[in-house]
Amino acid sequence: MAMTDIFSPAEIASGITAVEAVNPFDHKEFFKRSGLSSKSAEQVKLFFDMLDINGSGFIEETEILIFLRNLKADARLMTPAETAEFMKAGDPNNTGKIGPDGALPLT
Repeated sequence: MAMTDIFSPAEIASGITAVEAVNPFDHKEFFKRSGLSSKSAEQVKLFFDMLDINGSGFIEETEILIFLRNLKADARLMTPAETAEFMKAGDPNNTGKIGPDGALPLT
């Protein structure tokens, strides 16, 4: 499965453009501009599974750090501060990982 099975090239470009500037990464703006916030639950789950590189069933900080590169190979890395903020939004229990059960902070 490829990201282009979930996103159109225009959605990928729009999402990446929305977050080109470093700090702050606005996950809500990214998800809106990439179209992820309007995808089906099945498509969001596929996206989650693609971000879960190590197959642990969770998304950890190291996977968030590089997630933009899953969409576009030459996209920037997230900064540690941006990664921490994203984790905070998706990990309200502060477990250090984002679970698959609706935890991607789409809104």
